[in-house]
Amino acid sequence: MQGQKSYKYTIVLCFVIPVLMIGFKIWKTPIIWENMMPKEVFRIDYEFDVTGIQDQAKVRAYIPQGNFRQTVHPLGAAGDSVAFQQAASPNGLEGIWNVQGRREAFITQSFEVEGKAVEFTLPEQIVVQQEFPDSIAAYLLPSDHIQSTHHKIVGLANVLKRKEFSQTLQSNFQFVAQIPSSNTGLLTDALTTLERNRASCNGKSRLFAAICRAQGIPARVVGGIIMEDVSKRTSHLWVEVFQADHWIPFDLLNGHFAYLPAHYLELYKGDHFLISRTQEVLFDYQFDIKRQYRSELGSAASISGLWPLLAFKGISIPLLRTLLLLPLAALVIAILSNVVGLKTFGTLLPALIGLSLVNVSFIVGIITFAVVVIAVALVHFQLLKWRLLHVPQLVIMLTMVIMVLLGMALAGQVMGWDMARFSVLLPIVVLSITAERFAKTLAEEELPDALKMLLHTFLVAFLCCLIFRSNLIIGYFLTFPESYIALLGILLLLGRWIGMRLMEYHRFSPLARLVTAKSS
Repeated sequence: MQGQKSYKYTIVLCFVIPVLMIGFKIWKTPIIWENMMPKEVFRIDYEFDVTGIQDQAKVRAYIPQGNFRQTVHPLGAAGDSVAFQQAASPNGLEGIWNVQGRREAFITQSFEVEGKAVEFTLPEQIVVQQEFPDSIAAYLLPSDHIQSTHHKIVGLANVLKRKEFSQTLQSNFQFVAQIPSSNTGLLTDALTTLERNRASCNGKSRLFAAICRAQGIPARVVGGIIMEDVSKRTSHLWVEVFQADHWIPFDLLNGHFAYLPAHYLELYKGDHFLISRTQEVLFDYQFDIKRQYRSELGSAASISGLWPLLAFKGISIPLLRTLLLLPLAALVIAILSNVVGLKTFGTLLPALIGLSLVNVSFIVGIITFAVVVIAVALVHFQLLKWRLLHVPQLVIMLTMVIMVLLGMALAGQVMGWDMARFSVLLPIVVLSITAERFAKTLAEEELPDALKMLLHTFLVAFLCCLIFRSNLIIGYFLTFPESYIALLGILLLLGRWIGMRLMEYHRFSPLARLVTAKSS
């Protein structure tokens, strides 16, 4: 009896405590739900290491500034204290660091950037514009590294030119994009790229710009950084083409036609160097980039919740997503299993499958997942018949998973199937466990029952994937972590569930109708 009372009191507390805490937070700071959704931003630290300074040293670098597709928040400086100033120019915003009275200095300047993707649809029936303002017409002229008047480039431009503007750009893009890529960090001009037939982003961009200029299309290169969760020393170069009062972006290295992803940070326009410095000093640099979440709501003192976790460099977004949402996904699985009656391969396996599909198209991922699992499970089913030891079976199955993944990736590369290329993104361990569970079910049940269980597993994985992809749910638990106490209360109630599962009502409905008929 005492145990029953403590059970009931615990359940009551599990619901009362979070309701009171959430109510107090909302009373102190009214909630706007849109502000609860975390925004994905990038923190960028410019890190310069200057040594061997004789008298003074100067470092100049283009720094981020806001525009229609990127919002920039300066976070200030760290490291050694040095004089810093900004200088605006038509090409971009320059940061200037002056070091005096010391032999060495470590400089850090930080920014937070929120990007937005841009995409243009080029009309089919439009000819190349003939007249431009002087500021735009300047991008028709040749430069040191964009030799648009050289006879080789002019001849190529004439071959690639089409009647319509969009067809001309597609022809230019296809020619330059197919040039083999090189990882060299050396400066490569347009003519060298054409002659060597190999270049990195800077050579391809300059050649594309040179071809466009030779065809009477204003084009300029744009320098910046591809923002990734990594420390890097490399910048990136892409091209903008002018048409109908718009500068349209093209990335020849990564295959972006009239499109620029949200994680591209623009720093300057024109063919310039990102960093310059006093030559006689020893100089090293890197860009430390970290992807993180940010929310205006998270800065409120009464709402802080778990938002301070975002300042920890050791917590990545995928890890935070897993920590925050795995309990909710597990609760959904428990309800679907105990109340609805869905049968899946394991308790948490659908959640792991859903988590693995967060970064790929769900339809593409689930089809690839099903192909790999069924193919490998059929092999494993035969291994069970041969009665091999468990550990060799697991190793053989793991090897088969890798072989099927590599085969699908190779087929995707040759045939151009995006679905097959995405296969290498799926986690091998989760695939192997799913294949093993499916094979064991095949050995113990009929084929329709095994396929039904596989279908239920993918259905629950789809629901879990929706949970893991929801920024609103992430923002909710970051703001109201006390809700986890309510999750425990729901699970305690679920632990005493003794009613029929919903699917059992359907399963036994003929028997129920028979009993009703007889009783009447």
